[in-house]
Order: sequence, then C-alpha cells, then structure tokens
Amino acid sequence: SQSRYLELISKLLHKEKEIFLYADASYNKGFASIGYIKSDLSECKYKNVKANNVNDAELKAIEFAHEAYPNLRIGSDSEYAINNTEGDYVFYVERKHNLANFVARSAAEMAKSKTIKKPKQPKSS
Repeated sequence: SQSRYLELISKLLHKEKEIFLYADASYNKGFASIGYIKSDLSECKYKNVKANNVNDAELKAIEFAHEAYPNLRIGSDSEYAINNTEGDYVFYVERKHNLANFVARSAAEMAKSKTIKKPKQPKSS
C-alpha cells in the first residue's frame, strides 16, 4: 500500500544516527580515572584503577567501555590504544570532540578531593 511505502521511505530518510561510546582516561602517578559516555548522552560511567602509564590507562578505558557495551563502537583519542586493541570496534576521535575526556577529568578531580573528615564532636560540659 502507499502508506506502507511512504513509511519505509520516511524510515530511510530519517535513519537513526549510530550510537557509540566515547572512552578516555586521566592518568597520574600509578592511578587513572577511566570512563565512557554514550554518544546520545544517555549513560556515563567512570572508575578509578591502577595503571602503569597513560597508554595503559587509555587501554583500560576502552576495555571498561567494551565490557559494558560489547556491540557498540568506541571512539578514543589515543592512537596507541587504538593500535593495540584487537578488533575493529575502536576508532579515532580528536581530543576536543571526545566527550569522555570530561568524564575522566571530573572523576580524577573527585578522586583528589575525597578526603574523609571526622565530624566535630560536641564539647562535653
């Protein structure tokens, strides 16, 4: 029918954009904050891990994203990590376009400021 035909054309013209992940890491002295964010901004996760260097941290960020969403492609600004990841699901994005950069940097800042303060005890009279 004509309405079915128009519906199919509409679907082709308004094809949904591919959803993928951005992954990134922030490294400092043996520790890294790694994270990913979905390209549609619907989810973002991070964690702090031990890492040998910035390249190791970038690889761990890609692994973290891939474990969460094994069927999605992953954008990274680390050529080292891209070249050292098996499979063709990782692609290059410029750092300025890598939204996960903000995730990793924010996680690193939060990790730095996590100091435990004891509540002040009321003075006994």
